[in-house]
Amino acid sequence: MNETQKSTKTGSVVTALRAFRLLRVFKLAKTWKRFELLLETMANTLKDVATFSILLFLFIFIFTLLGMELFAFKVKFNEETDQVDLEGGTSPSVNFDSFLNSFSLVFIVLTNDGSSDIYYKLYRTVGAF
Repeated sequence: MNETQKSTKTGSVVTALRAFRLLRVFKLAKTWKRFELLLETMANTLKDVATFSILLFLFIFIFTLLGMELFAFKVKFNEETDQVDLEGGTSPSVNFDSFLNSFSLVFIVLTNDGSSDIYYKLYRTVGAF
């Protein structure tokens, strides 16, 4: 081992030990009752948020699979004419063609971040149900 590898390894160990200094904050909870109450409230909130997050992930997962079933490889446009072209066209940047793209598209629609353009493109290609 040369000198730079030794100093890098030693530096990372020291950095890891410094992280344990952050745990001293929890030592204060023993003496400050209001701080202890605050930490308990935060822990209870994290439990509730975890349950909601699992439910939200399940919701997004189900609608991702549903979107892939209904719209996969059905949204393609000709770049030059901006017309629907399912054989030679290209898919828009957000689409239901893969799981990752579909998952991100469902998240975009859920947060309502530019979802009107997505709705319009799907309506143009698939039509009304």
